[in-house]
Amino acid sequence: MPRTVKRLPFLLLLAAVPNLARADEAKVVELVQSHKGKITRDDKAEGKPIVKVDVSASEVTADELKHLAELKSLHSLNVGGTRIGDEGLKQIATLTTLRTLRMGGTQMGVTAEGFKELAKLTELETLGVDNMNVRNAWLKDLTGLKKLKAIYLERALVGDEGAKTLRDIPSLETVLIQKTSLGDAGLKALGELPNLKYLDASVTKVTDAGVEGLTGAKKLEALDLYDTKVSDAGAEHLAKIETLTYLNLDYTQLTDAGLKRLKRLPKLRRLHLGNTNVTDAGIPELYGMTTLQTLSIMSSDATPKAIAALQEKLPDCRIYHREGRP
Repeated sequence: MPRTVKRLPFLLLLAAVPNLARADEAKVVELVQSHKGKITRDDKAEGKPIVKVDVSASEVTADELKHLAELKSLHSLNVGGTRIGDEGLKQIATLTTLRTLRMGGTQMGVTAEGFKELAKLTELETLGVDNMNVRNAWLKDLTGLKKLKAIYLERALVGDEGAKTLRDIPSLETVLIQKTSLGDAGLKALGELPNLKYLDASVTKVTDAGVEGLTGAKKLEALDLYDTKVSDAGAEHLAKIETLTYLNLDYTQLTDAGLKRLKRLPKLRRLHLGNTNVTDAGIPELYGMTTLQTLSIMSSDATPKAIAALQEKLPDCRIYHREGRP
């Protein structure tokens, strides 16, 4: 009987733990709702824990982020467009179960010191730091993230040196580095990533010389080179990336001669050729590309007659066409 009495407080404490956890979650729910954010629960897991929190474009503070530490199953957080600053990053760094962190547009008070905190998120697989003042040197703090698969750097203050640092994260599969100062040296460095599958280098300083550096990317499936200085010489290099299924060459210097190279891509399903120098003379080069499912050739010199003939040759391909330049 005495043993039963002694064990009773301990048993009561164990019974109280789930209630405490629910109380902590209730605080988080109230916090997120106060900022018109969103939460997502895992309905299949015991207790239906909160696994995702989205407080993007809100006035959430660094101090309020402390409450998220109580969510032991949290794996996705979106604080994009907020003003959490370095103090907020310190709080986020305690969320060691995070696999996805979106911070795009978070500007106020984020410095190199705060960015270093992200190195503590060793389970991170996806990181969005687009539209931020992230510098080349800051990326060195990410090289210890051995599980990082995707990074979003659109409009970040990075270029070739940053790309060379990313080369030291071999787990990367997706790199979106469009609208940056990326050049040929950086593109070549990214081409050395052994697991690279999707690369967006649109609106950068990339030329044909840089594209040559991608020919060794053996797993590359999707490539955006929109509004770059890539020309027919670059198309010759692109034709060697036989794993490509998606290719965007809108607003490049491609001509009919370039189509002769691209037709050698055996797996290409989606191709964008808008605002290029392709004409009716080059359209027949596409007749044999039977793997194509979607072709966009908007604002081009190709005529409706040539496109109609192409559609007959590729009946299973959806073609988007508009004649003439804007």
